[in-house]
Amino acid sequence: MTINGKLYSNILLVFALESEAGKEFESFNKLFVGVGKIKATYHLVKANQKSKPDLIINLGTAGSTVFDRGTIVNCNRFIQRDMDVRSLGFQKFETPISDNEVTFENAWGICDEDIYNQSLKFADNAADKKSPFFQFVMRTSNHKPYTFPDGKIDMKQGSRESAVKYTDYALGKFLKEARKRSWFKNSVFVIVADHCASSAGKWEINISKHHIPAIIYNMNQRDKIDRLTSQIDVMPTLLGYFGWQYRTALYGKDINKTKPGDERAFIGNYRTLGILKQNIFTQLNDHKQVHQFIWQKENDNMKETKPGKYPDLVNETISYYQSASERFKSGKMKELNNQ
Repeated sequence: MTINGKLYSNILLVFALESEAGKEFESFNKLFVGVGKIKATYHLVKANQKSKPDLIINLGTAGSTVFDRGTIVNCNRFIQRDMDVRSLGFQKFETPISDNEVTFENAWGICDEDIYNQSLKFADNAADKKSPFFQFVMRTSNHKPYTFPDGKIDMKQGSRESAVKYTDYALGKFLKEARKRSWFKNSVFVIVADHCASSAGKWEINISKHHIPAIIYNMNQRDKIDRLTSQIDVMPTLLGYFGWQYRTALYGKDINKTKPGDERAFIGNYRTLGILKQNIFTQLNDHKQVHQFIWQKENDNMKETKPGKYPDLVNETISYYQSASERFKSGKMKELNNQ
């Protein structure tokens, strides 16, 4: 390829997702890095060291579903999700973690032990002020490049298995430390995932890759829920265990109060959304196409059905996602109906 009079023989085309490339670039050397700056940096540096391209071209949708493939779009505005923890008393873009509190970090950020230490610190501060607190703690040590502090577990760094074992070790250490605090007996811990490994970057949804654990800990009771449940149902179910009466504009349900047969799970990735109800999965993609599958849980097999075989489920799926989108954009998720 010649560009501005210069010949390039080793060109690397970079996309976030395979679906963005389609079939138009099959003859080119391609790299799919996934969504996000950290993934892009990691995979691109690795590819650059391996193939040493003389030209790298970044192609993609820029987050748009409006333009046709091949359209050149001038992006004149970028939104950066930078640090904003003003609710904790810090200035915007100011990090609440000092350098001397970090013992280990990689491309994803600080290790699980360090983030748990921050959780304990802020919980202690709130308890000292006799103030109730709610924390959302995201841990990342189980992500590539799977690195963590040495000497913590009996496995080498660099594999998903070892990173998961370190994550489990760090969680156990955190709960052990939390038990020593005065606030522990009045605290509940919800441990939940967002998805399994290798679930993103595909057009079709792999249901088993979205089958995640959820544990409500320190409730002084033992229940096991084996009904179909969605991640957004975790908090309403927790509040149901508390026996709280409340009004909400959200979509989650208390699974213990959900009628048999009404269970459903919302499953989605970057390009595809869907609802699993009983064993029928209704899938919507960003080309406004609808597909329906019969899912066999025993062998994780998906068999596509004839179009329109389950029209009520199509309408239900579209109405859920369309109404949620409209209500979120208009701020109505925060509003409550007084009737």
